[in-house]
Amino acid sequence: MELQHGMFTAKLQELEREYGRLQNCIRLLQEEPSEQLHQERERLEDECRERALLLDETVHSCRSPAMARLAQLQRDYGQQTQTLLQTGIIKRSPDGSPVHYQDDAEAMALYAEFAVDFATQSMRHALMAALRATELQIQADACTTEGDSNDE
Repeated sequence: MELQHGMFTAKLQELEREYGRLQNCIRLLQEEPSEQLHQERERLEDECRERALLLDETVHSCRSPAMARLAQLQRDYGQQTQTLLQTGIIKRSPDGSPVHYQDDAEAMALYAEFAVDFATQSMRHALMAALRATELQIQADACTTEGDSNDE
């Protein structure tokens, strides 16, 4: 496999689409909270459930142990964050009644900020992996080229 400039083009396009979606949704909620936000959140939750099923399938069927482990980590992260979103952010008083909505909103906003930080860190890890993959491909191409030169 020879190094190609567009080695990660499809993944970059996917990342751009998702980032655009994130920006649009955040702008929408800051400008005009509405029923549309609730529908978008429900649609996104459905999408996350579908992706979790795909990750679970990858965990069990992937031939590469490293990729299966990465899929497992992604799946587990998704499950844990979903649990946290459902039960761990909104505080309850000792009698079980909700605390003030403003406190809930602040807690969820802080959670969202940390989630964006995590996404940023994930992008750095993806970049490191892409750089390493490119370095390894360049080395493999150089070895192939040297081998071809020695054959002559």
